[in-house]
Amino acid sequence: FGSSLCGDLVSKYDYNEYDSARQQYSTLQTDGNVETLPSFVIIPDPNCKNYQQEDNDIKLTILYAKQCNFKINIRSGGHQWNGLSSCSFKDNKCIQIDMKLYDETKLLDTNIYNEFTIIKSGVGIHLTDLWSFMHQNDIFMPSGSCSSVGL
Repeated sequence: FGSSLCGDLVSKYDYNEYDSARQQYSTLQTDGNVETLPSFVIIPDPNCKNYQQEDNDIKLTILYAKQCNFKINIRSGGHQWNGLSSCSFKDNKCIQIDMKLYDETKLLDTNIYNEFTIIKSGVGIHLTDLWSFMHQNDIFMPSGSCSSVGL
């Protein structure tokens, strides 16, 4: 399965990378980091040119999980307040898909009267980076206040 992926697959046996890849901040469940133990952490690469099909890593992961009875949790690259975007230590067979590399934001359209602006942003962008992009382009959007949360 892992050799078919373009992005990264991090397992429990990749000791140095695994600890940082599985890290999940949550203040609701604890006063800091939550113990997460995914079987694998998949970090798909949105810029991969090895496959004809877009988002192939995500599709392959879903197929693998379905065939092997794994649960999947998806994290947008930041954290989720109550830790639900990560595999719990109670989940015996769980794959964490980390979308942190899907962090591109671009300006798509502004009408001539400046009545509206359309931006496109990947789910992995942190709010602090989105705020910076919007400030540079004179755009306002109501949002949360935690800068490390992914979109």
